[in-house]
Amino acid sequence: MVCRLSGIIDLVGSQDANKLIGQEKLLLDTHCVGLPAAQQPDPGAICGQKDPTAVAILQLLKPDLLHNHVPLQVSGDGNCLYRALSRGLYGTEEHHMLLRLLTALEIAVHDKLYNPENPELGNMIGDRRIDLPSYKDTLEAVLKPGAYQDIVHMFAASAVIHKPIASHHPSSNEYLSAWTRRVVGRGVKHAATELRILWSSMVVPDTAATFSANHFVVLHPTAQPGKAGGIINLADDDEFPALTMPPRTTSRVTQTQRVSKPLRVSKPPHFIDPTQELDQLETNNEVRSLNLKMKF
Repeated sequence: MVCRLSGIIDLVGSQDANKLIGQEKLLLDTHCVGLPAAQQPDPGAICGQKDPTAVAILQLLKPDLLHNHVPLQVSGDGNCLYRALSRGLYGTEEHHMLLRLLTALEIAVHDKLYNPENPELGNMIGDRRIDLPSYKDTLEAVLKPGAYQDIVHMFAASAVIHKPIASHHPSSNEYLSAWTRRVVGRGVKHAATELRILWSSMVVPDTAATFSANHFVVLHPTAQPGKAGGIINLADDDEFPALTMPPRTTSRVTQTQRVSKPLRVSKPPHFIDPTQELDQLETNNEVRSLNLKMKF
């Protein structure tokens, strides 16, 4: 679905773009495809593996963060922001493409909000040190799996998961430190529990001055200062505590009961894996023939 939406890049603002966006949203709504309920963060049971590269970077640049956080490994295939969000929310990276799709729809539907020519975007970000990309560049990047994501995509993703994102950039550079902020997306309550993401790298720099962020990982809060808690090393195909679908009338992310260790149970039978099922739906002539007008 993300690839199909790429056709709107050259149609931004037109009725054809609105029709295409409407069809994709209708597919999701008709088949009840949405994010599962998020897990309650448990400092005593961390589902993932400690990232030694991120640990070394923090030891070099921001050692205080290691007193009460542990960075968790995330696959570095260019989809790391959405993989990090998925791991932080669910303890697995398997929902990264759905998160990317919903973020793309958020940016496409609310095009005026994410356009730097609109003062509202600058007000939402609140820091002139951050150089904002053009709306077309922002949309094109989110619609291209593997493409680099920036702070604007974080704001859109925050709106999707209904949570603030604590963005941590370890550099002490005055310009780059602007990326360390609490990202509160459209309609998100400031008081909501935040998800912590670290701007990291795939390699450890020789010096602090040569650090260049090209990767995102999860910053998981630990049970006690200076301790990593009980890290549970699990592969991505291992099963996690049952995740339930939100009601069809809302996509708000809710929290499940805390668990001290992962339970080996299967996914709910009604959960639809969008990466396997939705491509099949594009052949449905009834859906493709709809001429749906979007209301913003």
